[in-house]
Amino acid sequence: MRNLNTQITAYSAERSPKAHDKQLLEMIKVDFPSFFGAVLDIGCAAGSFIELMSHTYPGATYTGIDISDGLIAKALRRQIPAKAEFLVSDAVEFEPVEKFDIVIASGVLSIFDDFSTPLKKWLTWLKPGGKMYVFGRFNSENIDTIIFFRNNAYASADWEGGLTSYSVRTILSFVEQLGLKAVFTKFHLPFDLPRDPDDPIRTFTVPLAGGQRMVLNGANVVAEHHFLKIWSATI
Repeated sequence: MRNLNTQITAYSAERSPKAHDKQLLEMIKVDFPSFFGAVLDIGCAAGSFIELMSHTYPGATYTGIDISDGLIAKALRRQIPAKAEFLVSDAVEFEPVEKFDIVIASGVLSIFDDFSTPLKKWLTWLKPGGKMYVFGRFNSENIDTIIFFRNNAYASADWEGGLTSYSVRTILSFVEQLGLKAVFTKFHLPFDLPRDPDDPIRTFTVPLAGGQRMVLNGANVVAEHHFLKIWSATI
C-alpha cells in the first residue's frame, strides 16, 4: 500500500480557510449543533481546519496528525481557543490513546493506492455514535483510478501519489459491507483558481458553460471532489 506524497507547498503558506473547509464545518454544525467531544484531524497540515472549528466549538478537544514535521511545527504555533495537540504521525500507523467523536480526513485518501486499509483503520478510531468526514477526489462514474505522478518542478522529483480517485459506488459498497451508513455530497468550487506558475501540480479551474468550473492540474487530471460522511447504521 503506497502512500508517498511530499507536495506540501499548498499547505505551508498562511491562508484563510478554504471553501471546502467552510462547507465541511457547516455540515458538522448540522450534525452537532452543540459539541464538547473529541476531534481528530488526519492529515491536519498546518492546523487551519482545527483552528477554524475551534472557534465554533471551543469546548471540544482537538488532535491533529500529519506526517510532515514542518507542517506540525506551524500548527503548534497557532493560537487556538481550545485544548489542542498536534503530532507528527503516519495516517495509518497512529495509535490513539482514546477514541474520537469526530474523525476528519481531508485530501488524504487519494494518496493511497488501497483505500480499504486506511478507511477501516480510521473507522476504528471512532467512538460509538461518532461520525467520520472525508473530503477528497471521488468519481461519480463507477470507475476507480490509481495515479502516480512525478512533479519535475521539484529538484528531487520521484513518483508520488495524491491524485487517485475511487468511485462513489465502490466506497458505498465497501461501507455497506462494514455494516455502516454513508452519504456523498458533491463539492462545487465557488470561484476561479489560477494556474500556479511555480508549481504545476497545483489545481486550477477552467470555465465551463452555465457558470460551472472544471478543476484540473498540470498533470491534465480532472478532479471531482466530494464530501463523504460515514456513521453507524444503528445510531
